[in-house]
Amino acid sequence: MYTALGILINSAENLVHCHFGNITATLPSSTFGSNEYIVDLPPYLGRSTIISMNQLRTFSLHLSEAGPRLLDHLVLTCLNDLTLMGIESSRAIDHVVSLIIRSACCVKRLKLLKFPLMDHTLVRLLRQTPELEGLEMKGWIWNDLWLNMTRETGTSRGSTILNPVVPRLKYFRLYGPRIFDLDVLQTMLNSRIMGGSEEFHSTDPDGEASRLRQVFLRLFNDDPEYYEGSMRRNGSWRNGPIEGNGRVVLDVRNARKPLVLDNKPVIQNTKAAADMVKNWGAALTDTLLQKREIDAENVRILDELLTTIESYNRTTEPFLGSSIIRKVLREIGQKDIPRDAEYDLKRRAKALARSIN
Repeated sequence: MYTALGILINSAENLVHCHFGNITATLPSSTFGSNEYIVDLPPYLGRSTIISMNQLRTFSLHLSEAGPRLLDHLVLTCLNDLTLMGIESSRAIDHVVSLIIRSACCVKRLKLLKFPLMDHTLVRLLRQTPELEGLEMKGWIWNDLWLNMTRETGTSRGSTILNPVVPRLKYFRLYGPRIFDLDVLQTMLNSRIMGGSEEFHSTDPDGEASRLRQVFLRLFNDDPEYYEGSMRRNGSWRNGPIEGNGRVVLDVRNARKPLVLDNKPVIQNTKAAADMVKNWGAALTDTLLQKREIDAENVRILDELLTTIESYNRTTEPFLGSSIIRKVLREIGQKDIPRDAEYDLKRRAKALARSIN
């Protein structure tokens, strides 16, 4: 923390690009177990000291340990390219939202890398970046985020909205294993590529300028390092859909016809089914079983995911990978979960663990 603050203070007037990894802070023994980090600042700095960096345009930070608290000392008026890694909870995002509001900056490019299920928190963040043109994401995403990004399409579906987040998005990249419904993502992409309904178009001041231009999707259920390595070697994504194992690779440039993603149903006792079960278990583990505070804001997403698993368990034969998800569900049944009286997650997780073969 001291080193990071020193770098920022000494370079405040000239720094244009800044990239930090993990930022640690020494916690006095009396603060262990508290909900807030207490960071001892150098003698010449107070806890309310603000460092204004009027030239900084590119900033990346790991949002673990003392990373979020570092943001409380910054004003970045010219920030337009932001990368956030290792996002652990909605409280970490709260610090980012405060930074954007305090700085009144215009973020044009945003990368969100490695985060648990937190769709509602991500929507809050994206509401603060209405000028965003480029979005890259790698983490656990449910359907709620795509629904909040979907333009009004003129269909009977009540989930589409006239005021979606990031209305000026032009470049979108998504990669990592998926647990969301592909048709929900497909609806969102088509609503932006095709420009939405006539009703939306009449309220869209930017017209053509606000349409999505480029989409890169790499959704996989197996080894992510292979695909990331291929991306680095080749310098670009491969064109066209790739079937099997839940992978979709798509490159759209100035498209004027609807996208059709490979949305084949997952058949029980196949590798695709086992991969999806593995993804469910990994998403639940990263969200509920890590050493982090469980996020009350996003509990409804966990309720929907459990409902999906319950439905799958009732309508299919015993599926591959059941031992993995069963162990995760048992552990969830022993956790303290906020709003459990409302959603009954612990009891349902225990019942699922007993019923899965």
